[in-house]
Amino acid sequence: MEIGVQLHPDRGTDNVMEEAQLADERLLGFKPLNQPPSEYVHEHCLWGFQQDRAGVELRHHMGVDNLIWASDFPHQESDFPDSQETLDWNFKDVPADERYKMVAGNVINFFHFPTT
Repeated sequence: MEIGVQLHPDRGTDNVMEEAQLADERLLGFKPLNQPPSEYVHEHCLWGFQQDRAGVELRHHMGVDNLIWASDFPHQESDFPDSQETLDWNFKDVPADERYKMVAGNVINFFHFPTT
């Protein structure tokens, strides 16, 4: 999802999705899902961001494994050619293993890219 971390349906707002699904079942006759809607989101979606220090600081609340950084090159809102400065600002004081996940590892895993 290319909407930024600030719009991520974090674990604190999952109940909104669940309540909507229950209403759809009750009022519209939708078939019940096998798991809560929020679990589908957390299992099948990554959340992209560019310059979002606050989002990075909330990474444990949302799940480090679902967040991905992007420079958005070549679009006009891209931080290129200053991407390294943005990375340093976004990930200041973030452990190297978590930074790696959000910068590369989560995309590699999600798309099953080879690592060698």
